[in-house]
Amino acid sequence: MSILFNTKEAADRLRISESTVRHLFRGHKLSGLKVGRGLRFTEKEILAFIERHREQVEPEQQKTRITSLPQTIKISFN
Repeated sequence: MSILFNTKEAADRLRISESTVRHLFRGHKLSGLKVGRGLRFTEKEILAFIERHREQVEPEQQKTRITSLPQTIKISFN
């Protein structure tokens, strides 16, 4: 049997507001169940939503690049 999360718990898991959870449900972007007047979401559906919307960072953006090196001054005492 799967654990069911209510709207508040799903919002906490996704780090979004409860109204956004309801909006995603109405827009068929987050699957869930309507139970009475409330909504319930399985952990599997919450994790699937996270995977679908995970930001894809390009490998180039992951590397730290140095755009310019400071010029060193060479001083000689001849």
